[in-house]
Amino acid sequence: MTLGEPFRPAWKAFGPQNSQTFLTMLGVVIGVAAVITVVAIGEGARHKISSTLAAADAQAVQIMPADFSEFSNPEGLFREHQLEQVRRLPGVRAVVTATLATAKGRYQGEEANLSVTGTTFAYPLTDPLEFLAGRFWSEADDRAARRVIVLDEIAVEDLFPGQAPEAAVGQVVRLQGIPYRVVGVTRSQIPPALAALGPVAGAGSRGAAYVPLSTWRGLTGQPATFSFFAVVPEQGQDRDAVARRVIAHLERTTGKHGAFRTFDLSQLAGAIGQVTGILTFVIGSIAGIALVVGGVGVMNIMLVSVTERTREIGLRMALGATRGNILWQFLIEAMLITGTGGVLGIGIGTGLAWGIAALVGWPPVVSPLTVVVAVLFSLLVGVVCGIYPASRAARLDPMEALRYE
Repeated sequence: MTLGEPFRPAWKAFGPQNSQTFLTMLGVVIGVAAVITVVAIGEGARHKISSTLAAADAQAVQIMPADFSEFSNPEGLFREHQLEQVRRLPGVRAVVTATLATAKGRYQGEEANLSVTGTTFAYPLTDPLEFLAGRFWSEADDRAARRVIVLDEIAVEDLFPGQAPEAAVGQVVRLQGIPYRVVGVTRSQIPPALAALGPVAGAGSRGAAYVPLSTWRGLTGQPATFSFFAVVPEQGQDRDAVARRVIAHLERTTGKHGAFRTFDLSQLAGAIGQVTGILTFVIGSIAGIALVVGGVGVMNIMLVSVTERTREIGLRMALGATRGNILWQFLIEAMLITGTGGVLGIGIGTGLAWGIAALVGWPPVVSPLTVVVAVLFSLLVGVVCGIYPASRAARLDPMEALRYE
């Protein structure tokens, strides 16, 4: 028996009944699409987090309290003058930290509530920003405490409606009434499509702004305090040696021995990756239930098909078809339904993943392994759910089948 013998009648039965076939494979399509979407978004998130943390870890050494309860201390552990002392240590290129506040921004007749980050010139080294226009401020701006500001695209949209990012560069906006000159515009870390959903997305429509830490006291009226910071070593310096030097300096100046430690972001990336992987597997497994339900639908429709085509089966047997031919015909028919549903599901799932990616702001990862597994699992569902109807058709008595009305 060649493969073509049972395949031709299986394909003939698969094709004409378009609406019935489509409805039968719909459950498989939904199941595969759901799994592909969840896995692609989950893998994309894991890759995005890992790459961001790895980039930050390659540039800087994270310094934080050894006692994690210090993070809940509202007064913070470090002060600006301590960070300035660290910056002057041999082998230290820059110190990066950040503090947050909300401020009202105004430009001519427009105003917007902004999430303002006070930081240093080296901030992009630990949190890469994509610039649409202009630049981040320089070390000279930091030292001179110049009132310069970097806005994201959402803030520009609010304060400069209808204007290109380039038009905002060089303009003077006011934060809490204090003038700041715009030196750069970055792409928002909250995708505009998601920010437009407002409170529904939990992100709001608040734009972001970055200002030099040296201007923070003048803006908020409060000294900046921090629970951790990052040290960027000079080029060619050993990161571990610089970290030890910084910790030794802090222990000597504060008198707190063993109170400080370094933190490896690659460890955090690994832990987050494991959690993301587990969540992706669990949610993907739940989505896979739809695929099992679709398989039950295939089994049901194949049983109905065997009943409706009893006389046809009897006629084929009378003309010389073996029980093996009949078994393979219906088994291949079931695999055609689930396999085609799997392919359609992969296409729809990939499209959905990219659509969701436009909202959440990271590209999905649809690996070839995921696609292959989805197709093979779809075919397996066809085999498992088609074997009983196919064996039932193969066991029919030819004479009884021919007399069936």
